[in-house]
Amino acid sequence: MAGDIESLFVGSKVTISSCEKMLADIEAKGEFLPLRLPLTAKYLMLGGESAYVQAIVTWAQKKGDRVLEVHSQKAGASSISENLFGLVAVLCSDQIRDDNESAQAYADVARKRLQILQGADPADSFKGLEIEIICADHKGAEHPSSLYQKLGNGDFDIRDRPDMVSVARSILDLITGGNKLGYDAKGQPWSTSAAEPIGNMLYELFRNTIEHAKYDSKGNVLRKSVRGVQARCISLTKQEYLKIAHDSPPLFRFIEGFSTRDAITQKGEPFRTHRIPIFELSIFDSGPGFACTITKKQLENLTLTEELTAVNACFASMSSKPHAGYGKGLPYVVELLGKLNGFLRLRTGRLSLFHDFSDGPVEGPLKLERWSSATENFDPSVSGALITLLIPMWPKYEWVNK
Repeated sequence: MAGDIESLFVGSKVTISSCEKMLADIEAKGEFLPLRLPLTAKYLMLGGESAYVQAIVTWAQKKGDRVLEVHSQKAGASSISENLFGLVAVLCSDQIRDDNESAQAYADVARKRLQILQGADPADSFKGLEIEIICADHKGAEHPSSLYQKLGNGDFDIRDRPDMVSVARSILDLITGGNKLGYDAKGQPWSTSAAEPIGNMLYELFRNTIEHAKYDSKGNVLRKSVRGVQARCISLTKQEYLKIAHDSPPLFRFIEGFSTRDAITQKGEPFRTHRIPIFELSIFDSGPGFACTITKKQLENLTLTEELTAVNACFASMSSKPHAGYGKGLPYVVELLGKLNGFLRLRTGRLSLFHDFSDGPVEGPLKLERWSSATENFDPSVSGALITLLIPMWPKYEWVNK
């Protein structure tokens, strides 16, 4: 129970489910508890690490000084900031307690890591089969060069669609190992055929963080604001995926529908291990969230039904005309995910929602489903919005670039 714990701790297995449990502890007693990071973290993929980042930012926006506890051995500052969740924890903390290293050491390492992630070349932030691009608005690090362009008057704006497609192509080339993970139905490398749809999704989703996520629902500048993009390529067997997703029924059902005979091929030959590559893209922010932005109301003044209606409205309108609040381009993302047979998870306000596009495009307006089975209970509140997309990289899919 939250009343019995002395610190917030997600455990070594970082999954969506474990992060939801931590969010419940934050809601119950988050203003009084320090955050303790795991020395080693398993899983992290399939939306786990980005969910952890959102939980950390939710904790960071509570009242009072935020205390981070690290029980490290040697080189704790360096190892902690190498992980996205560790970097965000350091950037959002007011105090850092470690018997072996000073808070200044942590700050220095985090600043250097942030500078790397904000470079013009996505390759600078490449780690394994993963790329991270971070904005730490409260630290004055608002405009990573790979996602922003500097205007003639000295201001910054998000890169245009063609530039975002180029960024997506660079990211995909890196995280798919230089096209070694297979080809689409037309014989093109996956990273080449996917660049345009992924680039357009990146443009639509990240633009929302720029327009709505630096301020709270009252228009005040957020005390702690982190926005970012995480992209990775995962290549596991079906059973390995199911092990990670065992405590997340919607994700488990999505993975369970995979067939090993659909596994990616390398020049027409199936991998002997039947590994199934998945492209994962998460975009997150620290703002007021979907419903508060749209309705201009505080979360406590919205019923759960009103909140759900407001969020679904963003995804349901297939109009191409821009409108105020979240939702610009979201119908476009829905259309693409239907063609790519992907999976979408949204965490915002008191809602954890999803849609499984395994059966293809949605007929009529999209209605997101509740992640949990409880219909009468609210999920723990979170700061900002997190959208995670999972796209199987299988050659049977035709890429339709419009």
